[in-house]
Amino acid sequence: MANTFNKELAKKVRNAQEDIKTDFCKYCEEKTCDGCFVGDMTEVYTLRAEIVLEQSEIDRINSMILMTGDEIYEKYGLNKDETVIHTATFADGSKLYIKLVVCDSDATPYVESVLFDKNDCLLACSDPENVNDGVRFDGDWELESAGIRYVATVKAKESCILNAEIILEQDELDFINQLLSMTGDEIYGKYGLKRDETIVYTAVFPDGMQADVKLVICDGENKPYTEAVLFDKNGFQKAYTDPEDEYTGDWELEYDDVNYVVTVTAKEPVGYRSDSIFGDGYRDAVDVMAHEIFELQNADILDTLADGILKDMDIAEHLKHLSYDISSPKSVYFADILEEEDESVAEEKEKNFVREILDAVREKTGKNIKYVLWLSDSVDDVVAEYELNDAITEFDEYSTADSVVLSDIGKGGKLFGYEEMPAVIRTVNRKMETV
Repeated sequence: MANTFNKELAKKVRNAQEDIKTDFCKYCEEKTCDGCFVGDMTEVYTLRAEIVLEQSEIDRINSMILMTGDEIYEKYGLNKDETVIHTATFADGSKLYIKLVVCDSDATPYVESVLFDKNDCLLACSDPENVNDGVRFDGDWELESAGIRYVATVKAKESCILNAEIILEQDELDFINQLLSMTGDEIYGKYGLKRDETIVYTAVFPDGMQADVKLVICDGENKPYTEAVLFDKNGFQKAYTDPEDEYTGDWELEYDDVNYVVTVTAKEPVGYRSDSIFGDGYRDAVDVMAHEIFELQNADILDTLADGILKDMDIAEHLKHLSYDISSPKSVYFADILEEEDESVAEEKEKNFVREILDAVREKTGKNIKYVLWLSDSVDDVVAEYELNDAITEFDEYSTADSVVLSDIGKGGKLFGYEEMPAVIRTVNRKMETV
């Protein structure tokens, strides 16, 4: 473009930009101006417009650029000289058409841009470009006419994403997964649920839209299927997914340029404790378990492991023997530990035996347990089992996910083993309010 200032031309561009309230001038503080004499005047004489497409449409056209005419016909049914066209309209009424033109046989298509004024008179066109020129459909397409630069930008639509969650109790999710593994006949025989009956959980999005995630019972030898359905705030259906065979995970639905994502997960298992009862700072697995077994004579740790995760291992018999010994007046199997007179030697023997237990747990579960915590299933259990004279007002909540249950004394709590030092999720009061 010439290095000359044309005031009339600059005003024409300014007026067109003013119509769409665009700040076109980057070189002065005015919202609109008559054109600043900067460099080659490029930005002053520029009109811009956008073509916003779905990403899938951009990907489709860009893939066609790489294909031959035969391949395009086979996949999309387009013949020679047929086109894919998208249009940008500028503030002065001019239109810039960007089109892909299909060629025949082994030839790849070409892409070109054509500019018309508001009366559909041809103003300018670009040279044809194909895959050998590295052409892409998205990006900037630029043509010039009568000293004005027209730039059309092809870009993907920016998706608005709204998220919501459905958090289920583990037993609810286990029931759904059990149904998914059964036939319609089996479900009817066991639970009385018939064809087209559903199990539904609902998520509500910030804009008032709702999504139902459903399990739908089928008949005969057919297993149930799952699907998600999107409704507006008035209850009208707006979108739905294809049938699936899983319930958890992300469900994506699209409506009115918004992607609605529902995530179905199991509620994170948690436990509760009060350090005023269980003691603050006692976390080391070897120290705590040795103290519980040999000092407090807690046989439940031994019995829980022998009857549970270690029942198929050789050490299970030793655990049963030690459980018997610590519950009896005289040792039969572990006198070398239980009747050791040297206190420091006895303590080391106790800890070594606990280490053997934890080695067996690691062999069976793959978890290297280093820390332990006594946790109750609920705040009410803590109160019912441990509140004596002084009221318990605060309770620490811990995750029990990825832990191993080493002892289970019912409402009295469970001893959970962890590979990493467990951290408090939150502190709550008796009403389960975070404090």
